[in-house]
Amino acid sequence: MRTAVVLLSTLAVALAAVTCGQPPIKPDLTRGSIKSVSAGRFDQLISGGNASVPYSWPWMVALVTKDWFDEYVLRCGGSIIANGWVMTSAQCVYNDHYAKTWMIKAGVFDVDDNFEGQDEEQEVDIKAIHVHPQYDPFHSLFDVALLELKRPLLYNNHTRPVCLPKTDTAALTYPDDDLWVTGWGARTGNSRTEKGLHQVNVPYVNSTVCKKENPVTLNEDVMFCAGGQGHGACKDDTGRPLVKAAPSGSWYQYGIVMWDECGGVTAGVYSRVATYCDWISMATNGAADCQNVL
Repeated sequence: MRTAVVLLSTLAVALAAVTCGQPPIKPDLTRGSIKSVSAGRFDQLISGGNASVPYSWPWMVALVTKDWFDEYVLRCGGSIIANGWVMTSAQCVYNDHYAKTWMIKAGVFDVDDNFEGQDEEQEVDIKAIHVHPQYDPFHSLFDVALLELKRPLLYNNHTRPVCLPKTDTAALTYPDDDLWVTGWGARTGNSRTEKGLHQVNVPYVNSTVCKKENPVTLNEDVMFCAGGQGHGACKDDTGRPLVKAAPSGSWYQYGIVMWDECGGVTAGVYSRVATYCDWISMATNGAADCQNVL
């Protein structure tokens, strides 16, 4: 009986609400920073970034599907925004709405499981896929989707939610080089996907410059630009979060990777999270809410 009580108590703690945006294992922001890249201290993982401290971005999840050989294949990335809910790009799941096709991996550093200490990795099936009702695949408008998980995640040192901001005008300003993107993307557009999670510091790019650089129409209500000059997302990075630390130290997600030239000279384009606050709250029945940035 006592053992059962202890187990239930442990489970209750794991399921309890935790402070969003607070990684128990702190990221090393000298890795993949713009300053270190300028000094030549970088590799080409996630385009101009570096390997992260394992599990220092605990809201990161890998979206995987099974191939013909029954092996899991990385398709996109996402972020934990509440217990039982993951946010990603709509383009990742738009052509494959069948929830049973998908699974998420949380608390993972090496997507191929070849990393010591991944005993806290969680593999969870998807219950339902919620694509934004205004998503326009032809113009990439409202590019956001929510994945409802079949069971809750167990929060631990490797798995935590990120915060969502109510507004982003103060955070997304020029010049701003405090934005970070993480992912398992490739070295270049034709290279293999990397195993360990990588991070890169991307500068905000104002809309005037971005409109000149990108061939697509930039709708500033639902999009913004960051990166360029060798910094940014790459192959298999779609759906991953762009985050920034608030003065309090909490990390907030401001963007979702939509597309990038994989380390090209032009900026990448991100879906604007603060635009979707009302829809996120409604779709999750209040489980995930945007907050004032403190």
